[in-house]
Amino acid sequence: MRGKIFISYRRDDTQATALSIAQFLERTFGGGNVFLDLDVPAGTRFPAAIEKELAESKVLLVLIGPQWLDIRDQEGRRRLDVPDDWVRLEIAHALRRGIVVIPVMLAGAALPQRAALPDDIKELADHQAATIRLTSFKSDMASLVDSIHAIPHRTILSLKIPAAATLLALGGVLIALLAFWNQAPFLKKRISEPSIVQDKSETPLAPRGALPLTSFEERALKPKDVFRECVACPEMTVVPDGFVMMGSARTEVGHEDSERPRHRVGISRPFALGRFEVTRAQFEEFLRATGHDTGDEECYTVRNFGNPGGWLRPAGTLKGSFSYPGFVQDSFHPATCVSWNDVSKYAAWLSKLTGKSYRLATEAEWEYAARAGNTNRFYFGEGEKQLCTYGNVGDLSAKREFPDLTPVECEDGYIFTAPVGRFQPNAFGLFDMHGNVSEWVADCWHDDYDNAPTDGSAWTTAPCEHRVVRGGSWLDNWHDLRIAKRQAVLPYFRVHIYGFRVARTLTAE
Repeated sequence: MRGKIFISYRRDDTQATALSIAQFLERTFGGGNVFLDLDVPAGTRFPAAIEKELAESKVLLVLIGPQWLDIRDQEGRRRLDVPDDWVRLEIAHALRRGIVVIPVMLAGAALPQRAALPDDIKELADHQAATIRLTSFKSDMASLVDSIHAIPHRTILSLKIPAAATLLALGGVLIALLAFWNQAPFLKKRISEPSIVQDKSETPLAPRGALPLTSFEERALKPKDVFRECVACPEMTVVPDGFVMMGSARTEVGHEDSERPRHRVGISRPFALGRFEVTRAQFEEFLRATGHDTGDEECYTVRNFGNPGGWLRPAGTLKGSFSYPGFVQDSFHPATCVSWNDVSKYAAWLSKLTGKSYRLATEAEWEYAARAGNTNRFYFGEGEKQLCTYGNVGDLSAKREFPDLTPVECEDGYIFTAPVGRFQPNAFGLFDMHGNVSEWVADCWHDDYDNAPTDGSAWTTAPCEHRVVRGGSWLDNWHDLRIAKRQAVLPYFRVHIYGFRVARTLTAE
């Protein structure tokens, strides 16, 4: 057999049956041709192992038990609705790459309907399912094996065409390609449609697959399309071109001198920006892969907010670091306690991993993307009390922890960081552009915008002792959450209100 059988399942739903199915298939096809994630050796980078096995697979078996569709995580979210859910990623990858997908129904489960599935795996509902019952296990498995055997080999022929027969051969190749086109609906769909289809509300859907885009796919991207180029990579949203009036007018409430002169910046180069801030899980993958040191106990944290000496470099029993920034986070919270130097290395690693151009956004790109066509203080308008709908900010929840805080007069439900994507996005489909963590950008700090670039490029001329952070954090009030607000920070500085998102340069059409 050419290609592996990859078994996708939920441990809380069908683990025991998955083992039995794997053992049966191994006896038929050989152990090296069947993959179950329990086979991943200890110490192996799990995302890399899954990507490798999927790349070598011919068929994906999706084991679906009675609980498969509705299993929840510790926060009560349906697992399938979490973008980084492994089962969802495996299915989306297979659908995108034309791997044969067979839903395998277990313990009386029914094939989920399209409406119940996330958008990137809705096609699963269109596939003919197999059924495995305990009362007829052997015969049902034999039928499944017959179905797998019936899957045709997909091979690429290497043609050597004599010069005298070139035209005839080209005609034959054209006929063959047309025949293949008619027999490959998955390919026609992949080429004729954008990688992401927008719904009526124009909220971007989840990414299809987890492999680097081909040049054809990249050129076919449309504004607000979403893609992800490896299992551990951030989701990226395509930002349309346009222009922004960068900075703020003197009449804006909260205006500062560093935000002037207000000036027009054109964004003509195609780029994508992280749909969310980079999460702990994504940054941890970088740390595991590279051994990069984020400096334990070198992150500034809040000890006594509002009083002199309230910010400190922790020592002794008070620790602050990426591993523990002074409060509890899970994998879906934004990475924090990371310096500009740290996040620049992450972007370089991501570029090497995918072969694509990942980087920090320029300050102009960040403001353009955050405004999403809006000229107000906030991307949703002027109302400060609406901030809790659009971001995790220094609100009344935070004031209960930090009595000296001057809060935004609303409740967002979080004292410290929140899982990414919990609040309403802006018009470009970007989340957390207000609050959660302040975000590093590529530019050097300049005291104002005199002589700033007007083409959207990074402003990196000397002096460059400080870098820029934008967007405000979970500890900031409305003044620092304004889109125009800028802050100067030393590039080696780590604070538990600073994080980041990445940008990616796209190929122009």
